[in-house]
Amino acid sequence: MVRYKKRYLLVEISFADGKVDERILSRLIYKTVKNAVISAHGDYGMACVDRSLKVKYTNPITGVAFIACGRDYYRMVWSALTLIKTITFEDSARPCMFRVLHVGGTLLSCQKFLIHHNKEELLKLLQQCKTPG
Repeated sequence: MVRYKKRYLLVEISFADGKVDERILSRLIYKTVKNAVISAHGDYGMACVDRSLKVKYTNPITGVAFIACGRDYYRMVWSALTLIKTITFEDSARPCMFRVLHVGGTLLSCQKFLIHHNKEELLKLLQQCKTPG
C-alpha cells in the first residue's frame, strides 16, 4: 500500500470591507480555489491537484480554512490562492484576499500554529485598548 503524503494550508480569508460573511462554505472555497488553479496553471495544474485538493475545515466567523493537497503540488495551490481577488456567491461577488498563514504536514501542526497565532493577535489587540481592565 502506497502512502499518499499531503500538505495542509492554513488560510485566512479577509474581505475588503472587513466584515464577516457567514455564507462561506467548504464547497464554495473548493470551487474558488479550483478555478484559481485553472486560471493560474491551466489544465496541467488542475490535473496535478485535482485528486488531492480538499477543504478540510472552514470557519466563516473567523475566516479560517484548512486546505489539503498533495505534497508535491502544494506550491501550485499556494500560488493560486494568492491570486484570488473575489469570492462569487450565488447572488453576488465580494472582493477578498486569501492569505496563507501556515503550511504543515498534519492538521494538528496547523491547529497548534492557529492557537499560537490567535494568542499573539489577541495580545496585540489588548495592547491597543484604551480603557483599563
